[in-house]
Amino acid sequence: MKLLCDKKAITDIFDVLKLEYEYIEDVKIKGWKCVHLPNHLFYFEEDPESEETFVMAEMSDENVWELDKIQTGIGLAKQTVKVETGVVSKTNDRDCFIYVRRQDDIDLEGFDHYERVVAYKKDKQLNDSDLYLFIPGKTEKNSNAWEELPEVNCEFFNIFKDNIQEIIRQEYNSDYVKKLDRKCIGKVTLEIQDYMEGKTYYQDAVVGIVKHETGFCIMEIMIPNCSVGGVKLLNYYCGNMMNICYNGETYSLQDFMYHLKLRIYGKKRSMVFSYDEMTEEEKINTLANEEYPMGIIGGDFLEKVRCENIAQYDTAEVFVSNETMLENCKEINIFGDERLVYNAIEIFFLELILFQDAAIDKIYHDLREESDKQRGFRDISNATERYEQLSFDMAQAMRFGDYNQFNFPTVRASAKRIAECFGLDQVFEKYQINKELLATMIEANKRKINERQNRIKNIFLLLISAVSVVATVGEILDAWLSNEQTKVNAYLIALGIVSLGFFVYMIIAFIDSKLNSGPSGKNKK
Repeated sequence: MKLLCDKKAITDIFDVLKLEYEYIEDVKIKGWKCVHLPNHLFYFEEDPESEETFVMAEMSDENVWELDKIQTGIGLAKQTVKVETGVVSKTNDRDCFIYVRRQDDIDLEGFDHYERVVAYKKDKQLNDSDLYLFIPGKTEKNSNAWEELPEVNCEFFNIFKDNIQEIIRQEYNSDYVKKLDRKCIGKVTLEIQDYMEGKTYYQDAVVGIVKHETGFCIMEIMIPNCSVGGVKLLNYYCGNMMNICYNGETYSLQDFMYHLKLRIYGKKRSMVFSYDEMTEEEKINTLANEEYPMGIIGGDFLEKVRCENIAQYDTAEVFVSNETMLENCKEINIFGDERLVYNAIEIFFLELILFQDAAIDKIYHDLREESDKQRGFRDISNATERYEQLSFDMAQAMRFGDYNQFNFPTVRASAKRIAECFGLDQVFEKYQINKELLATMIEANKRKINERQNRIKNIFLLLISAVSVVATVGEILDAWLSNEQTKVNAYLIALGIVSLGFFVYMIIAFIDSKLNSGPSGKNKK
């Protein structure tokens, strides 16, 4: 691939990184200039007054990939051009390209990783890869968390947003998951304290958040062309030892979600798109999220992920563990925006899974809270309504997993296989447990309400009986004091009949209890 640059880029970057290139020629060009920033980023911009001499060089895709680790795809884009008679014109032909600045609000001087890339240039697992990290959750109850989230105009994220929305429109029928909103909150730097090497690593990334109308959301950390080594990043992400530097503050993942007023529900996961040849050991380590395993990974884990290439096409191999999806692509594509478009449909699969996981996990927490309330015999007046709402929430959660809404059978098959490998069957199992627990609690709650209502009825009847007794006693006393002996005798005879009836009832009840008891006095089985 031909690249247009200047001699400063050759000496300051190519030679330092020991990137191989073939010098073709010097080219004098009008109307363009090459801008160099203090952090070693360089890009072209149009300038009608400029006339400079540039270098035309030939580089392999592998070397362009390494150059891109400095020429970040977050802040810069590749523009294919044609160079003729000292004039540069934009074209779609893949003959030559230049780096140009994206038209957004991302601060290019905020990328301070030239020295890092130079220091990281060594053999590492998963060197040529794009990574995506996903943390599911929900906006905090009774808050304006979504409205208060900052939103940054980021061209890189906008390309992803536009394409994933188009994919949903074309390939998915249900309006339920079309009710999504997305925001980019900006660029972050991931911080890794490597306790094995005694070093601190940094990686630039973009953070976007997707929210469903139910309030469930997913924080998506997007890392194009990971420079620290994909397996290293996954290792510390999976082990909750990766921090996020944002607006001058450093947070853990959990604290960062809390800072954004998002509560974590469900299980965090990751997706890797690799573009270099991988050994089987590297694939296994990636899927296990272990950079330094205690030994060679084997057993059931090895057999499961090694034998299950779930790819529906021959352009890549796809392997999935409960933590990570790995897509090992057969060809390098140095145009990061095209990779982003390609990755979008796979990301949509994961969003459906994680929305469902978050929703069911949230319901599970709600059920436990409700169960604790019921054990304390508190606040049961509206419990049935709350249980019915939980049941409705579970039905809504299951709609995220309606993969039959995909139009194309290969896409449908991919989504189902990824969900299965990610352990969605365990999510369904949790759903069934929740459903059974919910039904049990509803019945128990109804019994409690009925018992309370019966107690109220009995107290009411007792009050009525007491009033009747008071009236009767009053009549007896009145008759006695008025010397109406006939009335008194009638009352005494009635009292004797009632007392005799009660005595007979007690004898029958005693005999019945003896007949239903064994010789030892214990109940018969």
